Amino acid sequence: MQELLIGEQKQVLLVLGSTGPNAPHNGVGTYIYSEASSGTTGDTIYLESTCIDITPVNGANSSTRVDYWYHMYGQSIIALGLDLDSAGQWVTIDTLLGQKQGAITDTFKLRSLDLSAYQNLGVTTFRFWTIKGASFYGDVAIDDFRVYDTVGVNLAMDSIVSPTSNCGLSASSNVTVKIKNVGLSAISNFPVSYELNGAAAVTETVTATVLPGASLNYTFTSTVNLQTVGSYNLKAYVAVAGDGDVLNDTIVSTINSGFAQPLNQAFPFYYNDFEGATNNWVTYGTNNSWEIGTPSTFFISGPAGGMNAYVTSAASNHNANELSYIETPCFDLSMFNGTDEFEIIFDALFRTESDSDQVWMEMTMDNGLTWSKVAASTFAINFYNNATDDVWDGFSSGGAGNYLPVLNTVTGIGGVSQVKFRFVFKSNGSIENDGFALDNFRINSPLYTGVGKNSLDASSFGLYPNPTREQVTISFNNVATGNYELTIEDVKGQKVVNEVIAVKNSNSTREVNTSQFEKGVYFVRLVNGTSTVTKKLVVN
Repeated sequence: MQELLIGEQKQVLLVLGSTGPNAPHNGVGTYIYSEASSGTTGDTIYLESTCIDITPVNGANSSTRVDYWYHMYGQSIIALGLDLDSAGQWVTIDTLLGQKQGAITDTFKLRSLDLSAYQNLGVTTFRFWTIKGASFYGDVAIDDFRVYDTVGVNLAMDSIVSPTSNCGLSASSNVTVKIKNVGLSAISNFPVSYELNGAAAVTETVTATVLPGASLNYTFTSTVNLQTVGSYNLKAYVAVAGDGDVLNDTIVSTINSGFAQPLNQAFPFYYNDFEGATNNWVTYGTNNSWEIGTPSTFFISGPAGGMNAYVTSAASNHNANELSYIETPCFDLSMFNGTDEFEIIFDALFRTESDSDQVWMEMTMDNGLTWSKVAASTFAINFYNNATDDVWDGFSSGGAGNYLPVLNTVTGIGGVSQVKFRFVFKSNGSIENDGFALDNFRINSPLYTGVGKNSLDASSFGLYPNPTREQVTISFNNVATGNYELTIEDVKGQKVVNEVIAVKNSNSTREVNTSQFEKGVYFVRLVNGTSTVTKKLVVN
């Protein structure tokens, strides 16, 4: 019998982070997939194999099986099927409906089928098929297709059930694996092992009996420490004496451990200037070039402040065929309401190939199971420069070395305990540029921007001109006379102005000299008793 291996067909460039996988099965080599952004809804796409002899070499002592690993993530996925040529007629031997993974970072899943009913066909052909859905969120991928003889002993590592990427993983996380018996004999009392980040293997003995065709979820008595924020590599495997197929014994998973950062009265805003090592952020993806460092390229010649920024390769260009991510900590916003407004502020500087290399921002409210693109709000400033695709691409409008202040507001995330944001960078294979730099990232909660309980609300005062350079005029609009505390803070929370203003006329103005302010975003706050209101000021 011939053995066919498919999985080294094509290097894949994903278009969006909302469909398809971000890496091959086991993280090495390449895979093959259907591109859902082409064609017409309802089209059927086929992938046909070469001719394969499926006659078992050991006759009645063995049978033929087909294995393949699949990844089906995308809201428009309809189905993945596998056909077999039976005397000139295609027979469907397997069908999977709808998406089966919850994120692009989820690992491939194993599909193993018994061909004993067809092995008398001798030489035959296989074909995969998938149906194009209503949008481009429908890439279906396969990897490591194999046709082989079964043997008496054949135990396969199907998947790592837990741990999975999560906010605030513990120092004693359970490791659970799914083991499948794809051989002809029942197996018991066999060793199973895992390795975390290449450390010494932890090996335990499974005493349960796994019957042919059955699966078993096994939880190790030993646990793993995933408390430190970052990415972890977990490898699990079985090693059964006499196993006739060692190619399905091992599986590898990447686990991202996040940090649960509450926003509350004690922490009304979150700020990160990337002057530490990782600062509870993680980065991952294909051909990933993101790093925290001091930028030193022509266009991105330095950080916005301090020594560091988060940048796609600090000293050189980004990588070709890159689909990479930097991900924030997890934010616990459970004390807020769904209608509350949160402000996102940061400095950005970028130089990419227009319409080809792009950056955008996504958010998740279910700890990374699903992600959606963050849209620009009505009052956004510099949030995406390409309004057609809702991305940043091309050249920053401020020119080389000049960061742009970026502001946006987000609603609908209040009341959720696992909110994360991430920046997605996508490049093609033709031109590599300086890329994208991010600095001074901040999120304001309503506790910082203020909730008027007495006489103040958003209309109580205005700022003009805004943006400004030399000075800003603060106008008081129909407010009660009396003393008001005026505070102007930078994104780090440092006060650059703090004074008490005696308002003797309900409609009056106060001018503030901003000529010595550094460029960036500032927060102008007025306090009157227990009532506070805050507005953003851009100094350029």
